[in-house]
Amino acid sequence: MRLIIWILLIICFVISIYAFFMTFVFKLYFARTQEEISKVQKMIRINESFNKWLELKQNNYRLKGYFENNNYKSVAIYGMGDLGKRLFRELADDGVVVSYTIDKNIGVDDKYKMIALSERLPEVDVVIVTAVSSFDDIYLDLKGRFNGEIVSIEDVLWSV
Repeated sequence: MRLIIWILLIICFVISIYAFFMTFVFKLYFARTQEEISKVQKMIRINESFNKWLELKQNNYRLKGYFENNNYKSVAIYGMGDLGKRLFRELADDGVVVSYTIDKNIGVDDKYKMIALSERLPEVDVVIVTAVSSFDDIYLDLKGRFNGEIVSIEDVLWSV
C-alpha cells in the first residue's frame, strides 16, 4: 500500500512539474506571438499609408494642399523612419517649412533638423506624427509639452 502511495505521489509530482514547465513555455510563446502580431499590424498600417500616398501622387495631389488648407505655416515631424523621411522630402520640395524633426533615435544627420524628444519643443503650427502605430501614446506625450496642433500622417493622407 505504501508503495502505491509513493508511486502516486511521484506521478503527481512529475505531472505538476510538467504542467508548470508547459505553462511557462506557452506564456513565452504567446508573448512572442503577440509581439509578432503587433509588428505585422504596424507594417500593414505603414503599407496602407504609403499606398494612399502613392495613389494621391498618381492623381496629382500634393500634401502641401493639406497644410495650405489648414493655414499651417510651420511644421515639425515626429518620427524619422521611412514615412518621416519621405514626408520631410516632399514638404521641403513643395516649399512647406519643416522647422525641425523629433525622434527618439537622434542621428548625426543634420539635414533633418532633428531634436531629441527630451528637449524643449519650439512652437510650430502643427506636429505631424509619422509613427502611425504609436500615435495615441505620442499624442498624449506631446499634448502636455506642446500647444500647437498634433495630427497623424494618416489624417493628412486621408483628408487630402
